[in-house]
Amino acid sequence: MNVGIIGFGNMGKAIYDKLSKENISFFVNDKNQKKLNNNEIQITPLDKEIECDYIILAVKPKDINKVKNLKWKGPLISILAGVKIDVLNQVFRNHKIVRLMPNTP
Repeated sequence: MNVGIIGFGNMGKAIYDKLSKENISFFVNDKNQKKLNNNEIQITPLDKEIECDYIILAVKPKDINKVKNLKWKGPLISILAGVKIDVLNQVFRNHKIVRLMPNTP
């Protein structure tokens, strides 16, 4: 299984740390590339299509427009607090969307 994590702050990293114990390949991106210095993580530019089964969107809600051109196949799992499903549907058309609301990393 391939999982893309867009946003590698506290929540994105916590999700990665937990899932990395499974047999999963990751594609990760963050606006701060210094967070991604781990050699185990494949850094994926956002301007090409990401080949993964799921995308986990873990950016700050104010940065949603910075990732609106993201291209992938499969469902989107959003952990963006306060961003309604209608907004996600407008930004990421033609994708199934799941909203998760974790409260601590």
